[in-house]
Amino acid sequence: MPIVDVELVGDDDPPSALTQRLADALGVALSSRPQGTWVRVRRLERSGYAENAGVAADEHPVFVTVLERVRPTGQDLRDRIAGVTAAVAEVTGRDPAHVHVLYDADARGRLAFGGDLVE
Repeated sequence: MPIVDVELVGDDDPPSALTQRLADALGVALSSRPQGTWVRVRRLERSGYAENAGVAADEHPVFVTVLERVRPTGQDLRDRIAGVTAAVAEVTGRDPAHVHVLYDADARGRLAFGGDLVE
């Protein structure tokens, strides 16, 4: 049930096939069943992103948020983050050093699908 939000910093619209390619690659990286990983892609215009003391013009960050029923821990978390980073970098063509992954807290007990609470 992973839900993955991918936010691309840049002024170009993502190619139409990018979302499906990310869903397929992230499904593999997160070892989920078919139709088990849901991906939303958004673009953040370059003018909407800044770093203190400036940002290099050739840097194009990607922010990824992952929500799972139960957040992994320890080495499993590190392995999943590495897999997500590699998959997103490969599909988007962005430098893995600029792919930033946030693992959200457990979805269990705080997320509902169609009114049914995830237990």
